[in-house]
Amino acid sequence: MSFTRLAALGVVFLLPYGNKLLQQTSPAWQPSPQAPAIVQDMASATGWNAVNLPADAQAIGILTIEDGSSPETFPVTLSAKGCRLFRSDVQFSDGIHSTIVNQDSAAAITPATTQVLPSFSALSINSFEVPFFCLPSVLAAANLSFAGTESVAGQSAYRIEINPIVSSTDPLVGSRQTAGELTLWISTASGMPVQLRSRLVAPYSAAVSVDVLRVFSDFRVVSGIAVPFQQQQFTQGRLRSTLRLSSVVFNMGVPDSAFSIPAPQ
Repeated sequence: MSFTRLAALGVVFLLPYGNKLLQQTSPAWQPSPQAPAIVQDMASATGWNAVNLPADAQAIGILTIEDGSSPETFPVTLSAKGCRLFRSDVQFSDGIHSTIVNQDSAAAITPATTQVLPSFSALSINSFEVPFFCLPSVLAAANLSFAGTESVAGQSAYRIEINPIVSSTDPLVGSRQTAGELTLWISTASGMPVQLRSRLVAPYSAAVSVDVLRVFSDFRVVSGIAVPFQQQQFTQGRLRSTLRLSSVVFNMGVPDSAFSIPAPQ
């Protein structure tokens, strides 16, 4: 099974990467005292902290699939209640394609099929489209390393390597480690996140993955929280998709049932 348009949102995971996916090795990691202070500055600049976080969020926008001879645009709705309760619904020409994440489980749903993903793949799907939910929880359960200053997306940024803290007795320790290894670039001038590298694991093999780079821009403050209203997603050096949000609303009372994983079809 190859990557199809699983989470049509952003990762367009789901373009058929097939054999283009790579077997990855983890980078060397060393802790450093600068990293927590830089991350704390980001939390102050963005309002991304436990005190400010809403109970839930819903965002509406347009997803542009950039991969191909001509870009295509589709309406998208995002719903989230934290990092591991998340769904995206994209209105493609044949109907709605949904990706649902519920803790260690995930499913990809099209008008024709429902595919329940194995845990090693599900764990690599995070709600970074609404980073104010996911990044604080990820950073709180990780070791951080300052890897220097780089020029990215036209600005100077601190590079922070994120290495998750996972119990050796966790039956999914390997998958959580792979999914939790991130690189975050934070603007030296504004303290805002510039881009984030994560890793998407193929649904057919825990040993096969692809690096995904998400670039944040057009930050707007919603109820004290900075939200990136534009996000571009790259894999293998190519722009795959652009997400442009038109509205973000907090505390709508999104029900838990919205994140139920259906039976496979």
